[in-house]
Amino acid sequence: GGDDDGKGEGGIIVYSTCSIDPFENDAVVEKVLSKRKDSVDIIKLHYPIGEPTKYGWIILPDHPSCEGLGPLYISAMQKK
Repeated sequence: GGDDDGKGEGGIIVYSTCSIDPFENDAVVEKVLSKRKDSVDIIKLHYPIGEPTKYGWIILPDHPSCEGLGPLYISAMQKK
């Protein structure tokens, strides 16, 4: 326990899937935000491949920049 477990103030929570389904990606993060909006902030991500989503980043195999990699969804939140 304690603040050194990544769940205390300033801790980072990463949510990642290998799904292209928005209900398993941004919708899950949106649900977390609706329950914990006063305690977490979304960390804006940027990678050289893939594209942004409402709350994260997605790498799709058919996207020209991804060179067949993916699918991979990632979102990061920081505890306030």
